[in-house]
Amino acid sequence: MDSREKIEPAGERVAMAARSIAAEPPEVEMSIVQRLAAVGTAAILLALAPATVQSGQRPARQWEPVGLSGGGAMFTPAISPADPNRMMLNCDMSAAYVTRDAGRHWTMIDHDQLRSSTRCKPAFHPTDPNTIFAADGGLKVSHDGGLHWANIGNLPGNLTGAIAIDPLQPANMLAGAGSAVYRSTDSGQAWSKCEGPHGTPLAFFIARTGRPERPLFAATSEGIWRSVEGSERWDPVRAGLPDGPILDFAGGCSAARNAITLYCSTPTELRDGKLSGGIFRSTDRGASWQPVEGAGLNRDTAKYDEWAMGPIAQYRHVATSDARPETVYAFNTNTGVPPPHHA
Repeated sequence: MDSREKIEPAGERVAMAARSIAAEPPEVEMSIVQRLAAVGTAAILLALAPATVQSGQRPARQWEPVGLSGGGAMFTPAISPADPNRMMLNCDMSAAYVTRDAGRHWTMIDHDQLRSSTRCKPAFHPTDPNTIFAADGGLKVSHDGGLHWANIGNLPGNLTGAIAIDPLQPANMLAGAGSAVYRSTDSGQAWSKCEGPHGTPLAFFIARTGRPERPLFAATSEGIWRSVEGSERWDPVRAGLPDGPILDFAGGCSAARNAITLYCSTPTELRDGKLSGGIFRSTDRGASWQPVEGAGLNRDTAKYDEWAMGPIAQYRHVATSDARPETVYAFNTNTGVPPPHHA
């Protein structure tokens, strides 16, 4: 298949696989059925279970495929701040994809141009939707919306976490590689190692506002560090956080209120009969952190059933935005299949 061809909807993919099975001899039928199963039960259900409504009634809202099927699990999605219809993501079966119509259709990037990286989130330029930076061993850049890619800069291989671009000064960038954080001031042409941050890079946040000094944050598995625009100094900011690793980090800011809100997650565990760790929030640029508690969070301390991922929910991912920094999204492991144990 031409790597630039659009991917078939899931239902068509299943139908094609079914026709292929019918044409195969009996002795290889079992292996093909197994391959069909790999297409995904969800795809089969979408193809075979259309909505049924009585005459005169409006169809009920349902989930529907938006063009991307196959490719394995999906990781590291990125959305263009200049054009939110443009997105990119990586799949764990060696392919990276881009869309220009908000997910209705996806194009697989030529494998010779860019291999997928499920460990490093790509970055769109804040004002040029055609410019994308992504990991492929080292760092690559595309200036035509993901069609062609070229190596750039002197970053080492094994990029992890994310690539971040300053929304106000796009020449300033941050990236993680190995167990270190790197900084560029010339749009990725040259990189220097940041003194201070260490551990597996997780995420970055470069604030759009922040009088009198605009801050930058870098989070790794070992902690969270803060710098300011134009400075090479990085200071740790984890007062109030429990000892141990950081699982994830996110930040958002409101320019109207000159307010910055940070979130992070740490391993949750049972101490002296009480849960500790989990999700934390900071509203003073990381100087102090407070635990986030409330209805809706999974507070189980034992497995509900045999399919539980563990006795205590772990919040491995958090996300927020500049549009609504007071809202945080948390993604967790389950303590059982049925609600409320699944979340």
